[in-house]
Formats: sequence, C-alpha cells, structure tokens
Amino acid sequence: MAAHYWEHATEYETVVSRGFNTLRPANYSSSEDAPRPFRQPVADPLAIRNMLFSGFRRCLYPIQKFDSDTERRFSVLLEDEATIGKWFKPAKGEFKIHYNQEQTY
Repeated sequence: MAAHYWEHATEYETVVSRGFNTLRPANYSSSEDAPRPFRQPVADPLAIRNMLFSGFRRCLYPIQKFDSDTERRFSVLLEDEATIGKWFKPAKGEFKIHYNQEQTY
C-alpha cells in the first residue's frame, strides 16, 4: 500500500501575524576602560556581566555583553562555524516570539 500512496500540496498559505522590528542600537555600561577580545578567557566568570567584548566578524553588533562565560564561549563557536552567516544576542524585550495570540516567550 505504501508504494502506491502519494501526496501533493495543493496550495500554501503564508500568514504574517506581526511586522518586523529594526534592531535598535545597543547601549552598554562597563567598569572596564575598553572592550576585551571575546576569545580571551575570563579569569573570574562571576564578573563577566561587567565586561564588554569586541572583535566579532559575524555578530550584528560590534560590541556584546554576556550574562555568563558559557554565552561568551558559544559566541566563539558561532564565529568559527563556517555555516553561520550572522548572529546576535538580542536585548531583553527586543526579539519577540509569539506562540499564542498575544503571549510571547
């Protein structure tokens, strides 16, 4: 039976429920004088929230702030992966994923 079963899509419907948001400039404050290279390991992972990082090629923002060293190390993976075009870490409340009417992640 499976050999004789076939299925073709008759039509596709695309629904855009929301528009898109233009990325806003990121504003950061730091206790350091200048951003540090993002590939440089952090001696005190608890202090990472007070640091700024730069040196990205694929990130949409030239400077990033991370909440943990795991996020910083993940950015190294994203920068090194050839199949990644661009990436960014959105500011809180900037990037919304709607999953049920007005509810967002």
